[in-house]
Amino acid sequence: MSKEEREKKYQQAVEFIGDPTKPFDFEIPDYLTCKITMELMEEPVITESGITYEKAVLMEHLNKNGNFDPVTR
Repeated sequence: MSKEEREKKYQQAVEFIGDPTKPFDFEIPDYLTCKITMELMEEPVITESGITYEKAVLMEHLNKNGNFDPVTR
């Protein structure tokens, strides 16, 4: 594959998925973020009070602080 062909394929990929060197220019909706870390959840769980958290973060909270909801107490 020539240098020009590689550059063309790279440009096509950048157009398809976006430039990997630029930061994302969108916000993550609140309903997809953990209420403790404020980051995107990968394994969300819902407590009895109806609040969604990242499972690992919630489990860490429960182990360190006791069996209560971090937001509603």
